Amino acid sequence: MDNAWAIQKRILAFRVFDEKHTAANIFRHLRIIFTEYKIENKIFAIGFDNASNNTAAIPALIELCKPYLGEDTEDKKFDILHWWKEHERYFPILAMIAKQILSTPVSTVAVEQQFSAGGNILDPKRSLMSPKSLQIQACVEYWTKAQYRQQEMDQEEPYDFFKDDKPAESRTDEHDND
Repeated sequence: MDNAWAIQKRILAFRVFDEKHTAANIFRHLRIIFTEYKIENKIFAIGFDNASNNTAAIPALIELCKPYLGEDTEDKKFDILHWWKEHERYFPILAMIAKQILSTPVSTVAVEQQFSAGGNILDPKRSLMSPKSLQIQACVEYWTKAQYRQQEMDQEEPYDFFKDDKPAESRTDEHDND
């Protein structure tokens, strides 16, 4: 499949073999071809037109997948992060995805810093406020403090968000003045 999830079909190679065209023989020859082209790990499924050949090829495919199917998945103390760490060399891309999905983002804040905000917000006067008013007060206070913090910004011209709303003539006039 390509990036647009469309199935792509290509002829890799032609092989003539005098053996009986059974699923096992076809499977063996396909495996040799895939190995020659170094794509044996990129094949997801092999299909045969003849249903009897399909059922005959299944045991060969199961044999190939035994290392993956033989895992015990009913362990009550199963640690998924540890499993991915151990199997990362077999599934590098999936391990990277699993690490991003399963890992928990962590940040630390000094306890004094976290609780000092409470002293700044709650005083005898403010303790009579409703929870909603208190939340609004805290947000306004943080926004005000953030207003004076040093912000990293590019020194480019400000972006005109309304430039597409202007008539076409005025946009061309602006460029003519440059």
